[in-house]
Amino acid sequence: MESDDALLRQDPSDRTAGDSTEAAGVVAVLKKPLPPCALFIALPFPALACSLAGYGGGLHWTLDLFSHFKAQYFFVALLCAVAIPTCHAYGRRRRRISGGGDDDPRFPRKAAIAGLSVAIATMVLNAFEIVPLFFSPYGSATADAGKPTRVLFINVNTANKRYGDVERLILDERPDIVVLAEVDAAWLSGIKGVFDAYPFHIASPRGDNFGIALFAERKPLEMKLVPIGDPNYGIQCAMCRFEMDGRRATLLGAHTLPPVGSAGYDERNAMLAEIAEIAAGKKRSGEEVVVVGDLNTTPWSDSFKRLERGGALRDARSGFGVQPTWPAIPFLFPLLIPLDHCLVSEGITVIELEVLRNVGSDHYPLSVSLRGKPSPTASRNPSAVP
Repeated sequence: MESDDALLRQDPSDRTAGDSTEAAGVVAVLKKPLPPCALFIALPFPALACSLAGYGGGLHWTLDLFSHFKAQYFFVALLCAVAIPTCHAYGRRRRRISGGGDDDPRFPRKAAIAGLSVAIATMVLNAFEIVPLFFSPYGSATADAGKPTRVLFINVNTANKRYGDVERLILDERPDIVVLAEVDAAWLSGIKGVFDAYPFHIASPRGDNFGIALFAERKPLEMKLVPIGDPNYGIQCAMCRFEMDGRRATLLGAHTLPPVGSAGYDERNAMLAEIAEIAAGKKRSGEEVVVVGDLNTTPWSDSFKRLERGGALRDARSGFGVQPTWPAIPFLFPLLIPLDHCLVSEGITVIELEVLRNVGSDHYPLSVSLRGKPSPTASRNPSAVP
């Protein structure tokens, strides 16, 4: 009561002066340059928010976009998890030496702990999506199992004019099957050497980035173009049926619409659903399935996971890491994401998956080596292997 009475008897001008002094002190603190740890404390919060937003990719196209950058969210969080305690400890040491006390009033210890906690949570959340790509639960083939079937997919980029680089890569690698996306008439004219080396081919050239071409070195059982998606778009995928290690298999080469805007998002999803339906139908008929292409999605998106479930397929990247393919632009390296894919059915073993050198496109080429698991009921005619 005595202290309250003293406060009441205090001159109002004295209280105003005290408040002004305190406010001036706060303003002076805020005017000082932010410590280095400020950015690292703040960054984990939007990284976590974006990570969580990606799980709503099945609801709206904007949320779907957030699902593609899991690796970036992980590394941002990892950087912050290392930087926050380092910067905070360094700052405390400097303040002690200068006599400024242990804690910085702008970013106290509690803020550092909060930022560090969110960074660790973001790392763990995204690690659940990324780490499985580095470990394959399907085992590997034995070294003496014979020559694998190699498939090369390249989104050449219609605007790219480095025809010779693409042709040289194909002839250097000599895969059994080549699938090219975004080919137009100029591209088909510019890679005559590929036509000479691969006598079996089909193509649907277009000038709008959705042309497709497929080349096989040896005669397959069947090759054809299959309409996919809304007929108004007129987009086709390339289909090739062949035998691989005694198993019949169907390869689908596709390029879906980018999921930008509601229309593109819906059409991309519809095209992936059709691919899954074709794959499931082939599996019911006893054939194995390989899907390659620029699917304009990543392994972490809802649309990709529905493709895996609906088509009874699995990501060929399992055991080989993230292997990003887009954008193939050096200064955008931190934004690289895996847009080009290979998915296979249960009866196929993935021997190798790798991203190859840049050929002038905005996508890196994707090469995959496959082998069929032995099947006593399948034909074993080696001449049918492409």
